Amino acid sequence: MKLFEAFKMAENMLKNQGIDEFSSDARFLLLDCFNLKSSDFILNKDKEIDEKPYFEMIEKRIGGMPVQYITGKTEFMSLDFYVNESVLIPRQDTELTVEKIIEDCKNQRVKILDICTGSGCIAISLDKYLEGEVFAFDISEKALEVAKRNNALNETKVTFFKDNALNPENEYEGFDVVVSNPPYIESETVEGLEDKVKEFEPTLALDGGIDGLDFYRKITPYAYEVLKRGGKLYFEIGYNQSDAVSHLLSTNGFKNVTVEKDYNNNDRLVYGTK
Repeated sequence: MKLFEAFKMAENMLKNQGIDEFSSDARFLLLDCFNLKSSDFILNKDKEIDEKPYFEMIEKRIGGMPVQYITGKTEFMSLDFYVNESVLIPRQDTELTVEKIIEDCKNQRVKILDICTGSGCIAISLDKYLEGEVFAFDISEKALEVAKRNNALNETKVTFFKDNALNPENEYEGFDVVVSNPPYIESETVEGLEDKVKEFEPTLALDGGIDGLDFYRKITPYAYEVLKRGGKLYFEIGYNQSDAVSHLLSTNGFKNVTVEKDYNNNDRLVYGTK
């Protein structure tokens, strides 16, 4: 089968299954399967290929698996990351948090702690673009394996370790920045997610308790203890959690608590100063 013929067939298969991004998904998987650049897609459209591995990827997409899990690849802050089903796929909205920290800390040498690191995308991006030391922890051994792999992939020097965000036991202190994108979906909502979503996304990284605020309640006072005076705590939040999380920061001693919106005009970032 010719390359372009396989692409059009895959595109129609995805479209018929109601997948909105049918064209871009079919193209992304094609380029990955045959290790092609975008320019090669047009130049090699009449090239004969073994279509079997490509359509195996298309069948996985039809089954609900995100393209990032199929290929094991994604991009975040213009960096390449490996992902699998042990971690959430880094979202563009999270770049807002990283960009804000970079803006606040540029031309400084900073000590940073990333809590609930997952794939390590926040910690690694901050280590790549800022001067200083970055530490990060997660309770999941499998997530830490992914994070460490990404550390090597991006030639960064983040110190990763296992700890429980709800009851941290580490003795680190003196941070300029504490940042976290914790699980923040209400338990009932997680239970109601489509089977396809629950099948691939790690529930451990989604479930924030009955009201979605369990991790914020635990992390906020802990962050206050480990931050230097003048240090800042940054939280990514759910679109409807800005009031509750802002109140948590204020009642735990943080000043100048601020909410910022994401690219879709939803509340997405809350931060405050010790």
